[in-house]
Formats: sequence, structure tokens, C-alpha cells
Amino acid sequence: MHYYSIELKNVLFGKIREIFTPDSGLTLDQVVADLSAQEVSKERFLNIPSVSGSVNLISGTIASLPIKLYKSEGGKVTPIEDYRVNLLNDTTGDTLDGFQFKQALVNDFLLYGEGYSYVNRRLSKVYGGCV
Repeated sequence: MHYYSIELKNVLFGKIREIFTPDSGLTLDQVVADLSAQEVSKERFLNIPSVSGSVNLISGTIASLPIKLYKSEGGKVTPIEDYRVNLLNDTTGDTLDGFQFKQALVNDFLLYGEGYSYVNRRLSKVYGGCV
């Protein structure tokens, strides 16, 4: 048995009626904002199983792909060995390995719309970075 206050029912059903009128002009975002006064944090968002599963699937798949660096000369493309490739794929010089680094970067991109990492340079030598 569900217990709702009369005010909640009136507000809820009033909003539903507004949604289904042809000229309401309401967007889904407005309705959700009106019905929910709570902010959604990353933790709450990831508690939704379909969101968490989707983010993990996408970030895990992308993180498992190796990053390669290519050089183009005269129309010919060849892969080259570079220390930056090792930093991105194997050891980041921090507490994360290459997979975890890429996964964290993609997670931030999916959840916040952007993902950044810090490159620790001393006299133009790269010592590793962190997310």
C-alpha cells in the first residue's frame, strides 16, 4: 500500500495533466526539475543499474584498446615507438596502470562531459601523471 500526501498527488497529477496537453510547452527537464528538488550526484547517478552498467561497458571497452602513435610520410602511415605510448598503455608513473587511467578518463568524460589528466614535467622530461 502506498501512502501519498494529497498535496503530492495534486502536484504530481497536475504536472502529468500538463504534460499530456498539446500546448503545454513543458520539456521533460522542466517536469523532472519541478517534481524533484534533489540534486543528482555522481554517486546517486551511478546507483541506477542501467547507467552504471553502460558507463562501465563503454569505459572498459575503450580502456582495453591500445593507444598507438602513427607517423605519416609521403602518404605512407607507419606506427612509431614513443615514450608517450608507454605512458598511456602501460605505466602512467602514478598509482593507476594504463587501463585504469584510460577508464577513469573516459568515466569522467561520460559523466561530466570532459576528462583531464595532469602531465608532470621536469625540464621537459615526463615523470608520469595523474587523473
